[in-house]
Amino acid sequence: MEDSSPHLPVKWIIFTVGIGVFIGSFNISLLNVSLPTIARYFDSNLSTVSWALVIYLVVLSGTILVFGRQTHFKGSE
Repeated sequence: MEDSSPHLPVKWIIFTVGIGVFIGSFNISLLNVSLPTIARYFDSNLSTVSWALVIYLVVLSGTILVFGRQTHFKGSE
């Protein structure tokens, strides 16, 4: 029996995951650096604006969970 599913080379998978981790870390760092500017622009305090970072991380984590679960089901077929 022949396996007809295409397999990506491991180096492409590692490269893609590495880019994803870099972009995620970069986005979080960028938001942390820009929080004081955002607080000044909206005339708010830093603790209120820091909720933007918390909401971003919760949405990102939820998205990873949802797509990871879908990938698990799709990969088992």
